[in-house]
Amino acid sequence: MPGKHFDALLNEQEITALADTYARDVVQRMAQQCFRVREEAQHDGQELAVLHCAGHLREALQRLADAAAQEAASKGAGYPDLGLASGMTRQGARRRWPGILPT
Repeated sequence: MPGKHFDALLNEQEITALADTYARDVVQRMAQQCFRVREEAQHDGQELAVLHCAGHLREALQRLADAAAQEAASKGAGYPDLGLASGMTRQGARRRWPGILPT
């Protein structure tokens, strides 16, 4: 049966704020671990390193979402469930993950 199979402890605005905080923290830590900003680029080097890491994190989150959708589908979730959980319509979920479910 389609629907949310989990209960929210925070409202959507609070979840968004928490996600923004976590993402900023993770990307800044990644940039510090992955790059050394050159002395001559101090004015924009750190921001560019953060931008570069944000792209990697965005791709990692897409892979994580794909794996979660695959796992949920293997356990019986349908396109309406995937759409609801990912903030899109059933049709959007079907376009995002074509073939994840048997037709």
